Amino acid sequence: MATKIDPTTVQTISWETDVCDRCGGTGYMPYAAYGGVCFKCNKAGKVLTPAGRAARKAYMEARNAACVKATVRELVAGDKFSLNGDRWARVLEVKAPEGDVWYGKAGDVSLWSIETKNTNYLMDPDAEVLIWSPNAFLAGVTKVVNRKGSVLTFKTAE
Repeated sequence: MATKIDPTTVQTISWETDVCDRCGGTGYMPYAAYGGVCFKCNKAGKVLTPAGRAARKAYMEARNAACVKATVRELVAGDKFSLNGDRWARVLEVKAPEGDVWYGKAGDVSLWSIETKNTNYLMDPDAEVLIWSPNAFLAGVTKVVNRKGSVLTFKTAE
């Protein structure tokens, strides 16, 4: 019988992996271009197992469904947003075009500048984004808490 796990006690989640069979776990190929980087594992030396891949997909679908769907014009400083639900960035500043000041154009659309710690995005103000929800992590964990392929660490009792 499987042990019932309380999803609110989960601190981190990762996915079941195996050693990369292309590079043997080194992350590099001796004869490849681009510094010999193994493109199968992207220098990690490990790849998701089929169970790990399925658990990650289920987690991301549940997590992204719990996020708020919005447009770029709805972003404000402090929001954590994603274009595809995979990579997230915190908004430092949103700049809309004003008068003669504009940041770029795509056809007839004046693009907005979204500044984050590492990147400035030029985006259509009507483009769809996901805004992180406080319930997102819990929604994803609840989906995979007892699923093969997910590896959980738990909060320690204080």
